[in-house]
Amino acid sequence: MSFGRWFVLITGIIWTGYGVACAFFPEIIGTLTGIGMDNWPADIEVRAWYLVTELGLGILAFYGWREPEKYLRINLLIWMVAFTVLVGFRFVGTWVNHGSFALQPGRQYLPYSYHIGTAYVYELPSMLVFVYLWLRRDAWPDLAAIASSDEST
Repeated sequence: MSFGRWFVLITGIIWTGYGVACAFFPEIIGTLTGIGMDNWPADIEVRAWYLVTELGLGILAFYGWREPEKYLRINLLIWMVAFTVLVGFRFVGTWVNHGSFALQPGRQYLPYSYHIGTAYVYELPSMLVFVYLWLRRDAWPDLAAIASSDEST
């Protein structure tokens, strides 16, 4: 249970950091993914969308850590679905576009290695952890009792 709370918080910190980085350096998206950033509407879209979405998910993750009795289960569900969809689309997209499934680290392989590398290194492991936590959610003791015992320590 404590692991689940911390995993949610760490995931939220990572996503918030990425959103903030994209807000200040939107060219990160172009470099990593190959999305064209050659006009100001694209620049604004990346800044706004990544900042708002990832900051919002980070705030939700914070509440999942801080008030697990209210927000942990919804966090587990949202993160499990998000990572599952990301992994699914990255694998299917790589296959459909005849991309490489080989892990190719290094800037010289960008943007083509980004999607499969992100899936292998971050999203697939995170998905598996969130699936496990979601499937085990009913085995946890009462979340409200855990939260009250955490506050008393």
